[in-house]
Amino acid sequence: FHHEMIARGVTDETLDTIRKCGIDLDQWLEGFKDTPTSVRKTVETIKTHPLVPKDIVVRGFIIDSETGELNEIYIDYKLHKISKNGKYGFADNKGVEVIPCKWNEVKNYIEGLAPVKDSKGTWGFIDTKGFIVVPCEWKSTEHFHNGFAPVMNINNKWGFVNAKGDLICPCKWKYTGFFYEGMASVQNEDEQWGAINQIGHEIVPCKWREMGDFVDGLAFVQNMNEKYGYIDKTGTLIIPCIWKTAHDFSEGLSYVKDEKCNKGFINKQGSMIIRCDWKSVYSFHEGLACVEDNNGNWGYIDKTGCLTIPCKWKTANSFKDGAAIVCDETGRYGFIDNTGKVIISCIWRQVTEFNNGIAGVMNDLCKWHHIDKAGRVLD
Repeated sequence: FHHEMIARGVTDETLDTIRKCGIDLDQWLEGFKDTPTSVRKTVETIKTHPLVPKDIVVRGFIIDSETGELNEIYIDYKLHKISKNGKYGFADNKGVEVIPCKWNEVKNYIEGLAPVKDSKGTWGFIDTKGFIVVPCEWKSTEHFHNGFAPVMNINNKWGFVNAKGDLICPCKWKYTGFFYEGMASVQNEDEQWGAINQIGHEIVPCKWREMGDFVDGLAFVQNMNEKYGYIDKTGTLIIPCIWKTAHDFSEGLSYVKDEKCNKGFINKQGSMIIRCDWKSVYSFHEGLACVEDNNGNWGYIDKTGCLTIPCKWKTANSFKDGAAIVCDETGRYGFIDNTGKVIISCIWRQVTEFNNGIAGVMNDLCKWHHIDKAGRVLD
């Protein structure tokens, strides 16, 4: 990157100025490898900003770019990032500083470990007591997931460490994903994707244009002709690359898009279970999938393809905790149960999914409250 900028007339003095402003030139346009990680970072940035009041509720969501489905990313804030005199540490829910503010930067705890940057600008990990468990020797890190964390060396190559700090996969990859079901996707210098196991062996050869995570033993892949199919953990192509798009399996079915841009569902053997008759669909959750008809209205189908809840909603979301968010023609939100019965009237400006029987709702004054499934406001 550096030599390319110099070749185009950018001076070393300019690059030094940018670096002194805190911009990492090797990563500023990198994007992100994992969407939940990006959302967590954004929530952390907003929540810890000095101009954002501490009582403001900050939530993070992922929206499916094709279907519009919203899924909230839940973040456990048992320890909160704090700053003091330009250094960072952590406080508990009572505001008591439990990890001293001595780090140049920190990220939130996930799986009991938090990334920290020392005064030399290198990253490592600390546990919830503040002890260093992964030495600060990495140019960049991501969070731990399923016991492993991606780390970048000084040559901008990625590998993996375990929770003891052992390098279990050498830093030789251009990008990596995270470990799911014992496998992690990796990208080589030719920008082709494959997968490694937990001791760093390349099990799935890097030959795919795009690759998803393994779910129920299968991962979607895109070939060089931009068609999608599915492979197993040996790299064997189980479902041919014939689809315009594909998605992760959920409850034994995955939605796919045909050449006419309509969507339906296949099983893990690749058999068409629900024909591509729908303008848009969400994955199955709690036995039902949200579908959009050609008139732009939303309803729900079961795993036989039967329309069990009529397409009459302006927007709708997947079922969670026995309820689904729906929006009526007025643009107000409420909830239905799995029979289609309205259990919370569509009177709210915004809502969040139910989680353990509690949902967030916003009234006309833009004030958030919590409600139960009977619609009772709890605060």
